[in-house]
Amino acid sequence: MTLEDLPETNMSRKVVCKAVLTVLRKAQAEKRLTCGLLPAIKLLEMDPESALFCIMPQSSQGNAALHIQTVLLQAFCYENDIRIIQVDSAEKLGDIVTGKHDGPRFDSSCVIVHQPWATDQCVLSKSEQQLVRFCHKTLDEFPQPVIKLPVP
Repeated sequence: MTLEDLPETNMSRKVVCKAVLTVLRKAQAEKRLTCGLLPAIKLLEMDPESALFCIMPQSSQGNAALHIQTVLLQAFCYENDIRIIQVDSAEKLGDIVTGKHDGPRFDSSCVIVHQPWATDQCVLSKSEQQLVRFCHKTLDEFPQPVIKLPVP
């Protein structure tokens, strides 16, 4: 299912996609990202309250072990009220987080966006609030909508 298939959401595909890009770039600049499936699992095991979003690419065929880990991570996120945002491509997600270059890339099998803390309060940006609303509106949809990321 893609975002266009959801008639009940009043957020356009462009708005949601732009919000994802803005959140990722801002969190990267503020060093509020954990990239990779195993680092994400370790972080969530120690401090699940620090996670705001779990951004995951669509599952690809072929790697059963990775698929099982991904499903278990999604279940953990649902159980701990961590919002899951599914995107169309691990490569595009990696390019957005690290920028397109020839050097080493982050593992983009999963990206955790940490809560933005200002003193003792969590203060969400406008883009983060838009994504929270999107996640709330699509929570009961199965399968979850997939956000098509632009080619950076």
